[in-house]
Amino acid sequence: MIMKKNSLQSPITCMIGSSAVLEGTFRAKEATRIEGTINGDIIIEGVLTLGDKAVVNGNIISTGLVTAGKVVGNIKVANNIEILGSASIKGDIECATMVMDENAYFEGTCKMNRSENKDTEKKKA
Repeated sequence: MIMKKNSLQSPITCMIGSSAVLEGTFRAKEATRIEGTINGDIIIEGVLTLGDKAVVNGNIISTGLVTAGKVVGNIKVANNIEILGSASIKGDIECATMVMDENAYFEGTCKMNRSENKDTEKKKA
């Protein structure tokens, strides 16, 4: 997968290959790249990168997300999500900011949780 210059790039220290199939909850405290299949929830304390062959059947919680793969489940990202052109997401997204390429597929709702919006709401109250 070719990453754009402005992608959420960070050193990958944990990798799951394309032939791997994991069942159950997967947790990591570092930047992680997944090329295989995960049938269960993913919790990452760092940026999660899903390659174009990645399939996730479960919910994702991470600091950041770059996806070119397929996700069926809800996504909660503390910072930024980047949905590349080959990606497919069926589920709700909660994030601070989102970038979605042309040809990417998204079916669900998106809630933007930006800190400046919260500050503005507090001032109005």
